[in-house]
Amino acid sequence: MSCHVSLTIPARASRAAKASQSQDACLCLVGGAPQLGGWDPKRSPQLTQKPGSGCWEGTVDVVNEEFKFCVYNPTSHDYVWEEQGPLHRLPAAGQRLEAFFEDGGKDVKGAAAAAAGAYGAAKVQPKAAPKAVPEEPTTGGSETGGGCRVDATRSPRAAEAARQPGAVCALVGEVPQLGGWDPKKAWKFKQKKIEEGAILWEGSFTEAKVPVGQQFKYCILHEASNTYVWEEAGPMHSWPLFDEIQDFEAGAPPPGHGGHGGHGGHGGHLSWPPSSAKPKRPEADAARMLGAGTERRIPWTGAPCASRVKAPRSIFHAFHWPFGLVLERLQDIAELGFDAVQISPAQKSKHGHEWWARYQPQDYGKIEGLGSWEELKQLCTKTRELKLRVIGDVVFNHMLVVGSCHEWRHAQKDPGKLKELQQRLVQQTPMQLEDFQWPWLEMSGDNWDNENRYEGWGSGEWSELRYCPRVVQMQQQHLQLLLDAGVSGIRFDAVKHLRPKHLEEHLRHLRTSDEGLFAYGEVLSLDETMHKEYMALGCPSSDFPLTVFMTRALSEGLKAVEEGVTGACARAAKTSGLKGAVQFPSSALSSDSVRFARNHDGAAKHGKTWITDGDESQSLLRPGWWLRHSGSAMGLAFVAA
Repeated sequence: MSCHVSLTIPARASRAAKASQSQDACLCLVGGAPQLGGWDPKRSPQLTQKPGSGCWEGTVDVVNEEFKFCVYNPTSHDYVWEEQGPLHRLPAAGQRLEAFFEDGGKDVKGAAAAAAGAYGAAKVQPKAAPKAVPEEPTTGGSETGGGCRVDATRSPRAAEAARQPGAVCALVGEVPQLGGWDPKKAWKFKQKKIEEGAILWEGSFTEAKVPVGQQFKYCILHEASNTYVWEEAGPMHSWPLFDEIQDFEAGAPPPGHGGHGGHGGHGGHLSWPPSSAKPKRPEADAARMLGAGTERRIPWTGAPCASRVKAPRSIFHAFHWPFGLVLERLQDIAELGFDAVQISPAQKSKHGHEWWARYQPQDYGKIEGLGSWEELKQLCTKTRELKLRVIGDVVFNHMLVVGSCHEWRHAQKDPGKLKELQQRLVQQTPMQLEDFQWPWLEMSGDNWDNENRYEGWGSGEWSELRYCPRVVQMQQQHLQLLLDAGVSGIRFDAVKHLRPKHLEEHLRHLRTSDEGLFAYGEVLSLDETMHKEYMALGCPSSDFPLTVFMTRALSEGLKAVEEGVTGACARAAKTSGLKGAVQFPSSALSSDSVRFARNHDGAAKHGKTWITDGDESQSLLRPGWWLRHSGSAMGLAFVAA
């Protein structure tokens, strides 16, 4: 069963009208039904814009369901939701709906075959607005200590909506406790206090029984007027272990911060120094960990990979922190015992406040986004005074996303579309067309780990760079910018997608400039053979096998310990459908491999992954064990803090 929908965006809806004019804009019909994406615009049906007009139309394979319109841009990841008016309702099968953005009361239904302007049916009567929910008492403050702060300067529309009687702050996410992306069904903060320049919503995180680390967004909801104000800037929030105060649109910088990432760019409010509170665990769970108090030695030592360079023992991952914020906290980091700080990618990247935008390079010749080159140099100067090293993160496999996988697939059969997408690449980067990998190949499924991992476009949309002299030269110019600023360590992101010869050229350049520089690569794999391809170059890797093993050991006790790392990796590969791992390690990769509790690929995504499927308390336990052994341990800032 299907119906036809057309939408007009009036001029007064200026934000939506402007967003819809982008060539990448999608007009989504989003609702609670699975066919409408379950309140996720990325999964919802989309309309097509009529050429030369502001009207959108299309056929939808669902009828008689309530929904909202959302203008979604998959390239910039911007969302513009309807924030006024009643919900729209799709007509019966074979009928047509003529809808108006943020004005569902003017919607008109009629026969699908009717001529424009003669749809015949009377207006859809808006549903009676629900009675306003009485304000709950707000005196005395919250005893739980949890809540969300809405800064009126940074998020004026959210602050205005929050002041309405009956408004609530919904915590919306994928799991049922968070409404399955439906704000009306989500966990809510209802008490609020008006502070100077801000509104503080108060409530409890711990009472909601939501898994720690679950990602979510805030939405200010006023049901009486059908107003929804979603967070549109900043990364997703992660459900905390303890009650805390978080910030609405946390990743959006307050005025005067020079476009930096606010409080570290992560979902939670950053307290400093890190809390000394210990996780509260039920006694039964504590007894289960490593076999009810039984001690078992787990050897994980070995020879170093880069024997001429001393690896840092403990790395503080200042994940998505502006350089100025790292500098501000540097003394504390040193006093906590860290001997290195890893920063997020420093180059000019795709526009956006989300953490993943840093991993979509736009121009290797510019230091921009987290701070200037001068600010990075100032940070490095201070770290040398404190006898710390700064580790820069470089993304050399690909550049920014300019089109979705769907667009690239379509372009393989449409030369005009292919030319359009290729033109976007050369317009948005300083690269030439031949610097990218052609023909386009979707890297998904087995291609992540087989011979296609060098040439494939990640998820069908990463703009894959080709291994050629010009690309190597531009990337080494970026490395030199980091070295000249005083960076004394390098992490190579997604290094398993670089040919070993490509990495070898960069390592040679680094060692010529600084023999004592520490460099390691992210080899996101459990396959020992793949790790050793890069270790043979004297480049240690991030120790994913050890993380998987320790997660299972702490979760399942002695049985997992006895199976060893080989058994843990084999089980993880089998249960998660991982392919391509032909040899699982049985002992240490190397004593200078970088061990981590959680990394950005695990901690910053929905739910659990094969990388880190343990709970938050395990993320705090694992580094403690590693620091008692040889090797490097890295703490992720938005977990450690």
